[in-house]
Amino acid sequence: MSFNGKIYFQSFSLLLVYDGKTVHKIPLPGSIMFLHNVGERLIFLALDYGLYELKTDHSIQPLPGSGFLRVNCNRHTPIS
Repeated sequence: MSFNGKIYFQSFSLLLVYDGKTVHKIPLPGSIMFLHNVGERLIFLALDYGLYELKTDHSIQPLPGSGFLRVNCNRHTPIS
């Protein structure tokens, strides 16, 4: 995915950013589902944790109220 002049590569356990010169690994809270461009934001679902936003400084921030989307990786069912 291209976003703000950078290329993002994503797998279930890895998120990489290429700025044209260097590849950076983004630390993740756990396994993630698809990275989405939502308006001017990059959003992903971290299984067992909920939705997160990837900030421009490559930090990640949980989105308030998204905890109900947590999914147990071993059972693929919502965590209560």
